[in-house]
Amino acid sequence: MEQEQKNQEPQTQLKTLKYHFNDAEITEFAKELADKLKEQCSIELEQKSSNALYKQQLTEVEEITSRLRDKIYDGYESRDVHVEIKFHFPEQNQKTWTNPFSGEEVTEEMNNFDHNLFNQYEEPEVEEAEETIEETPKKGKGRKSKKQTGDTF
Repeated sequence: MEQEQKNQEPQTQLKTLKYHFNDAEITEFAKELADKLKEQCSIELEQKSSNALYKQQLTEVEEITSRLRDKIYDGYESRDVHVEIKFHFPEQNQKTWTNPFSGEEVTEEMNNFDHNLFNQYEEPEVEEAEETIEETPKKGKGRKSKKQTGDTF
């Protein structure tokens, strides 16, 4: 039996063993790693740029669809339109205008802005305004109007 063991031919088997890289191999791996990291960075930047573009496009479309959805749901929208307004018509302190979309004549009470809009109330005559004497004290001294001093400019 001992002779049988001695005469057997060696067999080749696959075994996993630890291998230590030499300096040249490590340098080559480092160069390859640097190249791949640069490529990865470039791809990530491209992805961010692309994502930003898609996000912007999506936001624009979402804004449009939101406005359209609201128009459909509400059934109307507010629009700025020039209308001709008749003040103090049909009565004093009322205004009347026609809705250009429906043709409806609308009468409303005038508000403070309407009253001051074109100084609609009668203004004092120019002669009366010149007779008005204006005295405004300023730092203890009286100030006289042009009419009182007789000065002309």
